[in-house]
Amino acid sequence: TSNFVESLRSRANSGVQVNLSTKGICDTLLVCPSKSVLNEFKKIVSPFYEEMFEIESLIENYSNLRDIILPKIMNDYE
Repeated sequence: TSNFVESLRSRANSGVQVNLSTKGICDTLLVCPSKSVLNEFKKIVSPFYEEMFEIESLIENYSNLRDIILPKIMNDYE
């Protein structure tokens, strides 16, 4: 969240390169959901990730097919 990012930024040492110490990270408070909330979240989100992975696989397959077929088509028109 923006509050979390702002909290980290406030602990960082600025200079030429911003530096955030381990202590600065450890001093930042986090809200951790319960296992039941995480499980419910997983139930909701998992199908979306599965679909994304399937789509990525299809894209890779179609790209490979394109890379094989396109040069053959181009050679036919030379």
